[in-house]
Amino acid sequence: MVQHWIASPPNAYLGDGYGCNLAELLQNPFGTGIADAAIAKLRHDVPLAGASGAGQINLYAQERGPDRLDIVINIAGQVLNLGSAQ
Repeated sequence: MVQHWIASPPNAYLGDGYGCNLAELLQNPFGTGIADAAIAKLRHDVPLAGASGAGQINLYAQERGPDRLDIVINIAGQVLNLGSAQ
């Protein structure tokens, strides 16, 4: 379900804001609170994710080499790679 949410652009379904705006995550620093907003949207859009306890969903960036940054979401130990920024 979460992988479908990640692959769906925002507002892809008529009349519903369901979807992940991956470009917004890649182009903004996490210090702006954008990661918390993305987690809140995930909890709203995917009921199963919303039922998970506090601290079960984490969104972070991993440096991979001098010019690569991977955005990763961790849901109860399950790691999903959202995309890369160069």
